Amino acid sequence: MSEFEMYFNRPKPDLAMIYEMLLRRVYHCGRNEDPFCIADTDSFSFKRNGKLETETLVGIWTATTLLIDQVAKDDISRVRKIRDLIDENPTKNCFQKLCQEIFKVLDKNGVNEFPHWKALPFNS
Repeated sequence: MSEFEMYFNRPKPDLAMIYEMLLRRVYHCGRNEDPFCIADTDSFSFKRNGKLETETLVGIWTATTLLIDQVAKDDISRVRKIRDLIDENPTKNCFQKLCQEIFKVLDKNGVNEFPHWKALPFNS
């Protein structure tokens, strides 16, 4: 069982942890080591009506935008579609419906938290 499945396949999915995993994998960083310091569960929040708070939406939007440059050509349109769907419906429920698709893309393209960004070749 993957780390994603462990948090998703619960009676109530842990969307805050899934959000953190998404950002950490795309940014190749540890907790709060991303440029915006939002790669942690505390940054995942939404309003009473289910709409994502601005900080959370920015995190998802930037992660999907950065992901476009990290995937194979045949997955670019998939990632853009995910980003567009979240733009159209920035809610907790939309994120929950799309997160399986996002993590399939991450896994298929080998986008992982490690190596951390500090260890990547362009930082030496």
